[in-house]
Amino acid sequence: MPPGAQPSQVPGATQAPTTTPAPVVTPVPPVPKAPAVAKAPAVPKASPEKPSEQTTQEAPSSTDSILDDAQYTLTPGVSALPINPGFVFSGYLQGQYEAHQDSVDQLAQGGALLNQNRFLLRRGRFKVGHDWKWAQVLLELDGNTVKGPTVRVQKAELSLIYGRSQDRDQPPMAQLTIGEFDLPFGFEVPYVPKVRWFMERTQASRALFPGEPDVGVRFSGGLGFARYSVAVTNGEPLDEKSGFTLQDPNSNKDATFRIGAEAKASRSFVAAGGISYNRGKGFSAGTSATKNGIQWTDVDGNAKVSPNELTGLPAKSATPSQNFNRWAVGADLEFLLRTALGWSMLYGEFVVATNLDRGLYIADPVATGQDAREVGYYAAFTQEITPYGVIGFRYDFYDPNSDFTETRRAKTVPTSEAIHTYSPLVGLVLPKRARLVFQYDFIKDLLARDSRGVPTDFKNDEWTLRLQVNL
Repeated sequence: MPPGAQPSQVPGATQAPTTTPAPVVTPVPPVPKAPAVAKAPAVPKASPEKPSEQTTQEAPSSTDSILDDAQYTLTPGVSALPINPGFVFSGYLQGQYEAHQDSVDQLAQGGALLNQNRFLLRRGRFKVGHDWKWAQVLLELDGNTVKGPTVRVQKAELSLIYGRSQDRDQPPMAQLTIGEFDLPFGFEVPYVPKVRWFMERTQASRALFPGEPDVGVRFSGGLGFARYSVAVTNGEPLDEKSGFTLQDPNSNKDATFRIGAEAKASRSFVAAGGISYNRGKGFSAGTSATKNGIQWTDVDGNAKVSPNELTGLPAKSATPSQNFNRWAVGADLEFLLRTALGWSMLYGEFVVATNLDRGLYIADPVATGQDAREVGYYAAFTQEITPYGVIGFRYDFYDPNSDFTETRRAKTVPTSEAIHTYSPLVGLVLPKRARLVFQYDFIKDLLARDSRGVPTDFKNDEWTLRLQVNL
């Protein structure tokens, strides 16, 4: 070992071929490049974006969709389906047995059945809808045996929609609908039979609006607690008795609107109400021209023609059809309260109208020479008894002509045609699937005559047992 050499250099001398270039090669810092590859910290940069997307969504209110969940729609006719990428199918069937005091085993003049003690399919509804962000289509078919086997279009709606809400109880801000839809008058007319506890609408509602739908255009929606619906239609709703169902015998169009509000104070209490108006023109059909003729009346019943039994009938010219004004104003109020037993619902409605009866006593002021003033109102209460039972009671009043008079002993005296109906009900429920309901209708009126010819109560009470199953 040369003098002055350090011991560490001796082993290094054996590796002299590698240690001399090592000082040049080893300083190559590929190891520091590993952190450069570890620029994967770019991933954490993306993570802050996810929370920012979540914060843009509105937190749902504690009262959102409580009416839809409870199946009590207090402002029907102004809501849209939730957006769904596919078609939405739904429906229900109502089968029942009904018995009427005035039922007889006879045929009316013309062949109509007078027996009303029967089984029938009251409603068999099937609905399909499709919803997009800005549009909606809806088709509902109805099958029933009320007047024999029938299948018909109950609703056919095409809509443009703006301003949807995540709350299923909240309608869009604006919805334009063309087609066949329920008229937006009051609470009962557009209220869906599927969720209504009582068998049918009240007497006044069925007289003024025999069927719920008509054909036309509707503009509806809601903003906050406010609700609105305005419709222009043909004015001849489904099931009306003029013979022009869903058609229009005159060029005039009927206007109907309802302005209302719905306030959800909490998850246990909701109040709603509104005012409604309908105005249009009715149609009184004219008569056709007739020829001269002869009428034979067999006075003595001998089946032989006698000269004094022949009467000449002069020819008559045709008379033109005429239109007449008709209108209605109504107000409705609804309260919904959830108690320990279940949901309680108290609601009522009042309506006054002129010449609008199209289902019971057909109003035709051209034929009678005077206007018919109709008045109707009702109050109803239902109470769920746990989710598996329900009880209810409804009183309704309808006067088809407040100015009706008749002649007795050569004197003209006012006579009431008012109808009072008291309807208790009780039912068993399989939540959201089926219900079995019994309802008895005590009907009080003055449509019969006693032995003196004085108006008296007509025995026409009825009861119904109905089973409904939801599809």
